[in-house]
Amino acid sequence: MDMRSYETKYIADKGIALISNPLIKQLCEQNSFKIKADPTIHDIQFYIVPAINAVIRAGKLAEKEPFWHVNSGRKAITLIFMA
Repeated sequence: MDMRSYETKYIADKGIALISNPLIKQLCEQNSFKIKADPTIHDIQFYIVPAINAVIRAGKLAEKEPFWHVNSGRKAITLIFMA
């Protein structure tokens, strides 16, 4: 997505400010040593998305399944950082 448009960047910033997904919130908390204040587009881009991408690309299906269940966010976080 092209973030050069002010409208697009504004929508992305508002969405990041209102994160409600427990998994994404937990990933932000676990990366709090890198993400100093509220997460920004760059924080999500460099610290959160690579962890999610790694889970999707590596491992067996049984290891990936908890990642998709929002209620088991902590278990998914454990899987992400065990690799």
